[in-house]
Order: sequence, then C-alpha cells, then structure tokens
Amino acid sequence: MHNTKVDQLILDGWSNSEISKELNVSVNTIKSRRSKLKAKSSNTRICLQCGLLFPESKKGRHKNFCSNQCRFAYWNERKKDIKTIHICANCGKTFISKGNPNKRYCSRKCYCEKVKEHEG
Repeated sequence: MHNTKVDQLILDGWSNSEISKELNVSVNTIKSRRSKLKAKSSNTRICLQCGLLFPESKKGRHKNFCSNQCRFAYWNERKKDIKTIHICANCGKTFISKGNPNKRYCSRKCYCEKVKEHEG
C-alpha cells in the first residue's frame, strides 16, 4: 500500500523531497522507487477511473481499469451523461431518455396501455 501511494504521488508530479515530507520516508527511498517505477512503466497501466497503477495484461486486450468495480463505476457515470431523444411507441410524444438508448415509452402509463392493447 505504501508503494502505491509513492507511485501515485510520483505520477502526480510531486518532487522527491515533497513526497519524502508527505509520507515521512527518506529521499533515497523515493529515488529508488522512482527508478523502479520507470523500469516497470512499460508493464503497468493507469486505471481510467481511480488513476492507480495496475499490472498490464500479458495476453489479450489491454485493460483500462484496475478492477471490475472501477470499470462499472466509470461506465455508470458516463451512462448517466448520455441523453437520447425518442418517440413514444404508444402516444407518439417526443421524450428524452437518460442512460437507456433503447427506451420505447415515455412513461409507465404508456407502457401499460400498449401491453393491454396487445393482450386484449
């Protein structure tokens, strides 16, 4: 956990002396960690959600997130920002949907009316 904090501060652009004072660690320890970070930087990635370093996948596609939790959080945040315009399949009214590009009805009432129409 300690190395993760050091790595994060290095990536955020902190100097060795600033990190040393912040974490109460010797400057030489920070220098050592910085050189190790440079050596392994080609084998690590930065999570798009939390910004932490995580090991790169050895095979398959490159991952962009350190965990499923971060992946879900990232996409759920983006999903809320997406707004799409639809036409209600029941009443024909135009409505805006947030997060669901496949929405067909403007309200629960319209949905129920359409279902009853098909049943009876």
